[in-house]
Order: sequence, then structure tokens, then C-alpha cells
Amino acid sequence: HTFVALILVVVGVCLSTVHEVSGLKGATVIGVSLALFGVVLTTTKGIATNKLLVGSLQMNALQLLVKMTIPCVLQCWLFAAYSGELEMVKLREIPTATLFHLMINGLFAFVFNYVSFSSNAALGPLALAVAANVKQVVMVILAMMLFDRQRNNMSVVQFLGVAITLIGGAWYSNESRKKK
Repeated sequence: HTFVALILVVVGVCLSTVHEVSGLKGATVIGVSLALFGVVLTTTKGIATNKLLVGSLQMNALQLLVKMTIPCVLQCWLFAAYSGELEMVKLREIPTATLFHLMINGLFAFVFNYVSFSSNAALGPLALAVAANVKQVVMVILAMMLFDRQRNNMSVVQFLGVAITLIGGAWYSNESRKKK
């Protein structure tokens, strides 16, 4: 039954967001492919993180963050150097307000990752993926309500997608609760 719930979530998200992709003038096969690749990477990250947190290593969220910080910073520096961003930063003085904003951004990123890793250890990557997909559908609804006031209408396909996603998410939640 859990598998059926997951299929419902995936199909529902596809239906609810198909208008968003098809309506974009800049939507290309490459763009959609990159988005799908991002989904695969995010899923892989969630599973790998869960293995580090609850697998044989039994790390806690803070330990994982400490271990991953230096490789991540090095990766960012390498990409910044490759893209030319480092040269742009070297050529001008950075205002104090910008440095403060960067520090606040870093603090928020740390808190986000700590909560994300803690949630992953407690709930598992699959539950987080279902929640993220349900959130995606809710964001479509909110975007339509906030930014599409002239039309403010949802196609039948989108409505079905939203309904199917919410039903699948509720079904998954119910199945998960039964297993505990």
C-alpha cells in the first residue's frame, strides 16, 4: 500500500505542475532534464545522509555538518574560481552590510541543514521526500493565489494533480503510522 501512495504522490505532482512547465516560454528539454537530475541528486543526498546518521556510523546532525563543511567550502571555492566569481570579488571591496548579510545567510543555512539532518534521522528520507512533494503542490496553489490574481483559475488537470498528491500524501502518512 505504501508503494501505491508514493505513485499517487508522484503522479499528482506531475499533473499539478505540468502547466507550470508547459506554460514557460523558456522551458526546454535541457531545463526539464536538469530539474529531473536535481531531483535524483536530492534523493541520493537524502538516502546517503540517512545512512550516515542512522547507519553503521551513527553520526548526529552536528557531527555530519562538521565533517562536511570543509569539503563543501572547497567545492564552492573551486566552482567560484572556475566561474570567475573569485576574481570579481577580489577586484572590489565588499561593503560591511554585504558581509553581514552573508554571515546571516550562512547562519540560516547552518540551521536549515541541522534541522534537515535531524529530521532525516528521525523520519527517514522517504517521508521527507513525500513531504517535499506535497509542499511543492501547496506552493503551486499559493503561487496561483498570490501572483495570478487576474485569472486565479486552476485547470482541471492541475486540480486533479493537487487532489491526487494530497490523497497520496495522506495515504502515505496513514501507512507509515500503521507500521509504527
